Amino acid sequence: MAEAALEGARGVLGGEIEQELSMLRSGMIKVSVMYPNNPGARFDHDYYRDKHMPLVKERMGAHCKFYTVDKGLGGAPPGSAPTYIAMCHIFCDSLEAYGAGMGPHRKEITADIANYTDQKPIIQISEVVVGNQ
Repeated sequence: MAEAALEGARGVLGGEIEQELSMLRSGMIKVSVMYPNNPGARFDHDYYRDKHMPLVKERMGAHCKFYTVDKGLGGAPPGSAPTYIAMCHIFCDSLEAYGAGMGPHRKEITADIANYTDQKPIIQISEVVVGNQ
């Protein structure tokens, strides 16, 4: 079961991060999808917030505990452009849950990217070490 979920995540994120994925087999994880703020970048924040991310949540179902969407405002030093034009963070109970929720819908979700941006996302998987509510 765990290997099937890992394979699903690998299909979404690419085989080059296999080592990082193998380290995250249990515990709450956060999948961060970040879109670089390159000159001339096209990004439809309304579509991303109102259509794409609800699609991701609907397809992943209970495997996605919750998600957040960020819109880049600025960077350092003050007044500089943000490094990322937008990002989302998908929270799951485990890497296996992420793979089980995303794997079967990867093609549909990936195909929707062209509807809101021309940028290739940067993806990072993190173990949530501390959460404060």
